[in-house]
Amino acid sequence: MAFGTLYLPKGFTLRFDQRIKSVNWSVNNVVFDDGATIDLSASDPKPPRAHDGASRTGQQGYCTPGDGGDPGGDGVDGTPGIDLTITNVGPLTSSGTLWIKTDGGPGGDGGNGGNGQTGGGPRSTGEGLFHGGSCGGAGGGPGGRGGKGGAGGRPGKVTILFAVPGAVPPTNEVATVCGPTTRPTMMPAGSMIIAGAAGCGGQSGNNGRSGGHG
Repeated sequence: MAFGTLYLPKGFTLRFDQRIKSVNWSVNNVVFDDGATIDLSASDPKPPRAHDGASRTGQQGYCTPGDGGDPGGDGVDGTPGIDLTITNVGPLTSSGTLWIKTDGGPGGDGGNGGNGQTGGGPRSTGEGLFHGGSCGGAGGGPGGRGGKGGAGGRPGKVTILFAVPGAVPPTNEVATVCGPTTRPTMMPAGSMIIAGAAGCGGQSGNNGRSGGHG
């Protein structure tokens, strides 16, 4: 998409439909008043927690170890921020401030592992007659592994190419902590700042309980 001027009024925020993954503009003039924002962050809510693993119920037959529980599902990775490329930009002459927000979305939580089955009980000599003889009680089945949490989405990638030689590129910052960011506090007049953070990863699920000894 190519156009002459992109104007962002005071306090105005430009957002994109979340079905859009990248934006490529050719813009001759970028004009912004104080407190303007281009929001490229992934605004999707946190994905639902992954499914739990199935538990093994009941008790195994004589002397047979219990079956293990199923693993929990792994969490879904977070949505990346939207990528933005602006080319052919002329000199910046605005006295306002522009924040290009790039936050990634959160990852989903992993599911819990299923519980193991109770092992089979012991068999006496009399009970084992014609059935393989006596035997001791068997161990319970292991609990299923908890699912891994999904990774947080990466920040959106922003590329701004100026048509004028020697243009000062905008400040580009990535927060050292994950999660939604707030507007930078130190923004001098006429500045354009690209800033955001990766989404926080999801929590891992709990491992299932081992089944009891028979």
